[in-house]
Amino acid sequence: MSSPPRRPRAPDDQAERTHLAWTRSLTGLTACSAILVRWLARDVPVVAPLLVITLGAVVAIAVTQRRRIRRQLQGLRDGVIAPDVWGCLSLTAALVLLGVGGVAVLFLSPW
Repeated sequence: MSSPPRRPRAPDDQAERTHLAWTRSLTGLTACSAILVRWLARDVPVVAPLLVITLGAVVAIAVTQRRRIRRQLQGLRDGVIAPDVWGCLSLTAALVLLGVGGVAVLFLSPW
């Protein structure tokens, strides 16, 4: 039995997947911020920096999303889409800080 024929890739598939990935990151960080707001009443000094990190990442992604889409559409016209290195590095740094902060909450929180 032969495998079904593959659909030819459209050149804009990568741009759409990238947009969806950034939107998922935005949604996940927004949900994380909502959870941190609930925890804020319990332990302000430990949770507040984490909330600032997540809200900062949410705002940064939301503000740069349109620029990112425009750059990808231009890359489609030119035939080369450059990766968003600084966006990926800053999101990675925010998530590492959030993870370290989450561990700190476990050890420093009185509850």
